[in-house]
Amino acid sequence: MNAARYACGMAHTLQASVELMNVQPLPVTISEVPMPVDTLAIAIEESERELKELKATLQNETNDKITITVSATTGNLMSELGDLTASTKPLAVVMGMQGSGGGERWLFGSNAEAAMRQLPCPVIIVPHDAVYKKTERLGLACDMKDVAGTIPFNSIRNIIALLQCELHILNIHPGERENKEEVEAILLKNKLSDLDPDIHFIGREDTTKAILELVDLSHIDMLVVVPKKHGLIGSMFHKSFSNHVAEHMHIPVMALHL
Repeated sequence: MNAARYACGMAHTLQASVELMNVQPLPVTISEVPMPVDTLAIAIEESERELKELKATLQNETNDKITITVSATTGNLMSELGDLTASTKPLAVVMGMQGSGGGERWLFGSNAEAAMRQLPCPVIIVPHDAVYKKTERLGLACDMKDVAGTIPFNSIRNIIALLQCELHILNIHPGERENKEEVEAILLKNKLSDLDPDIHFIGREDTTKAILELVDLSHIDMLVVVPKKHGLIGSMFHKSFSNHVAEHMHIPVMALHL
């Protein structure tokens, strides 16, 4: 619900529309007897009803200032999202954070993580308590490693132009900064010189607390990450990182790709 509200707030600012989508996973049967067709039809019908109720609520909250459509289907979420993004070329896919078992909360659930890693368009993950406000300061989390080959410069320019905001680059490093990190920082700033970015450094062994501290100190409204398998950005998708962050991260996280 909160992710939908955030998406509507952003759509209003950007004069865009919103599509509310729900994908019911196909049930797994343990016998050779297929799932009755009526069961799937009922599930889709219930999903459509809930989406229409949500649409009515959001239209009332936004005074009918944005166009909202709904779609309900069954299948694999990532497959359906892939088809949708290929056909509609959305500005972004917006998703909420997910809970896990045992009463703990993770920053990125499995669906959100898969979307952030696999979908070609920007993916925005919205915290449970995030309230939409126009993005004034966009933070790019960067580990200053091979920036020329890992940073999607054109995508960042497009996002800055779309949101009409400042760019702030956030770098967290354990211990003292190395010369090669200094060189990468200079290269990154030169590559994005047309955006006049500010670069913020912080040395911390605890990357969890460090990213939260930098976000707060720099007054960041939205954090951008470029998913990687290793390093700081890769650790953001790991449960050991996410437990503490999910309790305190109050701004959306956007994933961009090369």
